[in-house]
Amino acid sequence: MKKKTLLGMTLAELKEVASSLGMPAFAGGQIAKWIYGSHVKSIDEMTNISKANRARLAEAYEVGCAAPIDAQHSKDGTIKYLWRLSDGNCVETVLMRYRYGNTVCISTEVGCRMGCAFCASTIAGKVRDLRPSELLDQVLFTQLDSGREISNI
Repeated sequence: MKKKTLLGMTLAELKEVASSLGMPAFAGGQIAKWIYGSHVKSIDEMTNISKANRARLAEAYEVGCAAPIDAQHSKDGTIKYLWRLSDGNCVETVLMRYRYGNTVCISTEVGCRMGCAFCASTIAGKVRDLRPSELLDQVLFTQLDSGREISNI
């Protein structure tokens, strides 16, 4: 059975997940703090949730954090990440450093239907929109990996 992804769920959804597993509803808030506040990559890292509840949660869910398959660093501090998504498609994320802050350019879809001759993203056309968890992954990972606070998306 494919596990569901917690990353991208709202607080209300996380509370429902907790309740559906027999956990107290406040555990949904704890899960949210671990994912969105501490950026954990594993349910096992959620140490204020009992081992039994973590085990129940891990049976059906995963945090959903991915790591890029490549990162290229330029002289000006720009970092370009290449991601392979769970369905095998690839997208890119770019972190650009400016004097007024750090801007991350995230992919919101696989492929593109614009048809620009100079762009590789348009070759196969638009394949699909990215899921909320895939969008969040790009921002959270980029900030953690670079050690730079993201000020603009």
